[in-house]
Amino acid sequence: MHSNIYQVSTEKISKDQFITEATFSDCDYSFFDWCANLPEEEQEQAIDQLVDNLLPKSMFSRDSDEPRTIIYHGGADDWKRKWVERIHKRAEAITPENVTEWIGSTYRLEQELEDPLDIGSRFVTSDYEYSDAKKSSELMKQICTLKPGTKLYIGGIIDYHW
Repeated sequence: MHSNIYQVSTEKISKDQFITEATFSDCDYSFFDWCANLPEEEQEQAIDQLVDNLLPKSMFSRDSDEPRTIIYHGGADDWKRKWVERIHKRAEAITPENVTEWIGSTYRLEQELEDPLDIGSRFVTSDYEYSDAKKSSELMKQICTLKPGTKLYIGGIIDYHW
């Protein structure tokens, strides 16, 4: 399966600081088989996909004045409340009988905690090393600290296969 690794920052990212496939080529990543630079024309579509389908609905929009920029509109408190509800629901499904099942209730709880957006995309933010692509929980933790109107800048976007 394919997905993208997005570089996201609250600071503008210069082109020479964009992540590329070379960012990950010397690392030991078990989460992907291979990665490749996403062609420039596909990167704009990937940013639209991020705003329209991957991030929580209506929390972001594209900035029409600045390319590769999205604007946070708020909504983190409501999103966190819903996330906690999903965590509780997943935890309640764990029983002594199914706790050790390989793909079962425990696994689904773990996935909810690590990837609350339930997407294959990964994210590199200014909060951690450029070569460290994290699941959506880390991005959402950062988003929950933003004030409405904050701009997020999108740097490199990498296609990866897992």
